[in-house]
Amino acid sequence: MNKTTKGALAAGVAAVLLTGGAGTLAFWSDGDTIATPDLSSGGLDIVQTACPDWTLDGDGGAGGLLGAREIVPGDTLTRTCTYDIVAEGDHFEATLNLDQGLLSTDVNGLEDELVLDADFTLDGLPVGLPPVVGEVVVPGAPTTFYDGTYTLTAVLTADFPYGVEDNGSQDLSVTLEDIAVTLTQTDNHP
Repeated sequence: MNKTTKGALAAGVAAVLLTGGAGTLAFWSDGDTIATPDLSSGGLDIVQTACPDWTLDGDGGAGGLLGAREIVPGDTLTRTCTYDIVAEGDHFEATLNLDQGLLSTDVNGLEDELVLDADFTLDGLPVGLPPVVGEVVVPGAPTTFYDGTYTLTAVLTADFPYGVEDNGSQDLSVTLEDIAVTLTQTDNHP
């Protein structure tokens, strides 16, 4: 063999030895993974926990459905309903809106004789719901709350005052609308 061929052959063997023989390179390598934990979303829930029938004059007597009652001047019907609100989530924020729908459909004049009211508390603190003006329902200011558990209480009253009525207040009816309680999640991110 001539010198050039021997040199070329030696160079080829050296190249194979440097690359590790079977085409791999002669350097170290390592790897790892980025852990990706499971993600969970929060939630918003309102559940009625109690809403017994109307009581008559606060004596605990069953008032039944208001439309089935034949009330007289001096009577007051009351109904108290409670709700649990569960708000879950980091950065959670929501507003509570109450649409006071009690004064809505006057069948034939009883609405003008009654004083209808709905008072709300959230964890015992009054919710800012302004009074009804005439037959126009004024929406209340929303209440903002955050991650946690709350109790909403609604006290509904239908008062037929004594001493301001006349004979024209006999044999009248009124249909009361439901009160809408809405919880709406808002964005409190900066």
